[in-house]
Amino acid sequence: MNTQPSDGRAEPRVLLMVDGATLRVPGGSAAKVTLRDLSRQGFCTEWPYILHRGQRVWLKFPDFEIFAAKVAWDHRYIIGCEFDTPLHQAVFSRMIALMTPD
Repeated sequence: MNTQPSDGRAEPRVLLMVDGATLRVPGGSAAKVTLRDLSRQGFCTEWPYILHRGQRVWLKFPDFEIFAAKVAWDHRYIIGCEFDTPLHQAVFSRMIALMTPD
């Protein structure tokens, strides 16, 4: 597992390049995304449309529930999002185990 130093964040993030998750915005359909990193607090992903700080999104992983989040920062087509409720440690650990090779 490749983690980044906290750099002032609440928790370190796990660097990934994982396909299979979907993201949905209000009034929109879910679209596949590639996650760049993930922590219990949030995630970073590419998105084909401009989103801005504060906008609502919903992230769905295969075999997991839908996680509500808001855009914390945006840079063109890359967004960093904060989950409304941090992921439970057991859920986070299971996600990482399923998304990273042995």
